[in-house]
Amino acid sequence: MLAKTLLSSRNEDLAALLLEVKNTLDVEIDGVISDGQQSIRKAVEVALPGIAHGLCHFHYLKEAAKVISRILSQSKSIILSLSSAPSKYCFLGEG
Repeated sequence: MLAKTLLSSRNEDLAALLLEVKNTLDVEIDGVISDGQQSIRKAVEVALPGIAHGLCHFHYLKEAAKVISRILSQSKSIILSLSSAPSKYCFLGEG
């Protein structure tokens, strides 16, 4: 087990930590899972080239939910603006 306090999240500091972990542990690193911060992505590329790097499912879904929420909000605004505008068309039909 390796525990260390980081005073910054600079990719150089993170890369140094990843190299320390790699050199301390007696196991092969097959992949890294993170929250996807840019500094972590760069640190993995530098310290562990060729190692797979994936996003944590929680963080991936959290980011996807933000995008979906933004799209729904924009759609709602468009629909409300269209429904309040005077219509040039008259639709006839059942209902």
